[in-house]
Amino acid sequence: RESVVAVIDKAWLKRVLDIFAANGLVAELALPESELSRRDDGEWNVSLRDREGFLVRDDGFAVAFDFAPGSGPPLALQLALKESAPRLPRLVRVESSDSQMDTSSWPATLGVAVEFATAPPEHKRLNRLLDKHAQRIDFLSGAFAKKSGWKDRFTLLRPAIAIAVAMLALHFVFSAYDWWRLDRERRSLQEQMTATFKAAFPDARAIVDPVLQMRRNLDTMRRERGITGAGDFQGQLARAAVLVEPIRGLSVRRAQWSDGGLTVDIEAPTTDAFAPLKSRLAGSGEQLGPAEKRGDKLVARLQLEAAK
Repeated sequence: RESVVAVIDKAWLKRVLDIFAANGLVAELALPESELSRRDDGEWNVSLRDREGFLVRDDGFAVAFDFAPGSGPPLALQLALKESAPRLPRLVRVESSDSQMDTSSWPATLGVAVEFATAPPEHKRLNRLLDKHAQRIDFLSGAFAKKSGWKDRFTLLRPAIAIAVAMLALHFVFSAYDWWRLDRERRSLQEQMTATFKAAFPDARAIVDPVLQMRRNLDTMRRERGITGAGDFQGQLARAAVLVEPIRGLSVRRAQWSDGGLTVDIEAPTTDAFAPLKSRLAGSGEQLGPAEKRGDKLVARLQLEAAK
């Protein structure tokens, strides 16, 4: 069995790949030019340049030769046809960069049909190979084969990593700026509250929490002057009375004051009797616990939180 092989200068190929790598490029294929020709059974392809060219047989065998324009078919093509007799190709396809080239006398000289066409651009020749033919000869094998190690993956992912790092850096910068802005606003508000407290109570020395200290001092002043506040026991009890007394069937059984909050046990004959109270409490923030059976009555606990 015969196999078609190709030869290349390894040192030259290594220099080329190193140049690619230094510029962030990765080679996918390294093909001999003969692989860019069409490959159909019974058809040979001849590619001509100014004074050189190459022949590619239908089995992939390729021959390079010198060529003198206007001298008729290349001698290398004539010898190749004689060597292949009697199994001659049915067609020799000639591609040339010279669109005015005359090949009318070639069929008679060669003894086979000849088809002439202007050579397409290189990128179209490559697309034709990738679209219609499987890859045959690739010099990127052995020592030149593409490696899948972490260095190669890092090279491929380098743009994405750079973008991710830039996004993280921007996120950190904007987060730091936002934290600095909010902290400055907090300190400004804290200074304003401290100044307000000092203006109201100039004799105060240690100021730790101006809001809490202001609330406590105001409560003290109200009690000293006999003013009942919403957070006092009397104020909370008055709130409970307003909620419970107008409802028929409800009565206060017990009231307990603790930590500024009032807990009231409300007694009713049936569960439905609590319905009007629940309607009043809706959206007010007050809480009515579940009804419990105590003797022949039902008792539910109403929790009134201290006013802030």
